[in-house]
Amino acid sequence: MRVPLIAAWAKPNASNANQQELPIEIGAIQSQQAAVYDLYPTILNLVEVQNPQSHTVDGLKLNRLLTGKSDDSRNETFLMHYPHSPHRSSYFTSYRKGDWKVIYHYIPSKESEDSHYQLYNLKADPFESSNLASSNPEQLKKLMKDLIA
Repeated sequence: MRVPLIAAWAKPNASNANQQELPIEIGAIQSQQAAVYDLYPTILNLVEVQNPQSHTVDGLKLNRLLTGKSDDSRNETFLMHYPHSPHRSSYFTSYRKGDWKVIYHYIPSKESEDSHYQLYNLKADPFESSNLASSNPEQLKKLMKDLIA
């Protein structure tokens, strides 16, 4: 869930209309969530092409994020289901909401500390080194309730 995206204009040009509309600040870091499916509506908007009416768009434009601004209209939740076993040896579903992330392991293993649950506060622990599932059962319950809703 923490895969970086590096965005830059190949050749910065202050007189380029697209770069004026979407100025990407050099060295800026954006911490809001985005996904690869957000690229499609962003590119359509940039090149001023309408999405075909018969095509459903899942993503949101990245324009505000690319310019270094926050976008309060973006939903800060993310759900990922990874049912690829045995070649990856782990069935799990992870759910992120705001600063919190829960991972539900269908088959506990050494990787999951022999537990079904892993809970992390990503703001305090961005590298997921301290599993809070046993020490914060209320937050775990809240996220699991959201995950299955």
